[in-house]
Amino acid sequence: QDALKETLPPADRIRTLKFSAFSHCLTSRMVQCRADFEKILQIDPGFELDAAEAGHPSWGPSFRTSKSRLKQPNTKK
Repeated sequence: QDALKETLPPADRIRTLKFSAFSHCLTSRMVQCRADFEKILQIDPGFELDAAEAGHPSWGPSFRTSKSRLKQPNTKK
């Protein structure tokens, strides 16, 4: 979390948020997990997880939900 408070280049910020999201998902904090993925997608709307990551049963669905929510106009969070 401290790394996110620093000014990081976008690629480093995305990587930090991705691992934070994974951590949240693995500890059943799904709201925080999706929020981290949404922050990633705000930085890079074309971001995709690697194939092995996307298939993970914990964070794969959370990422797809976040991506879908950001594509919908006027979505409440």
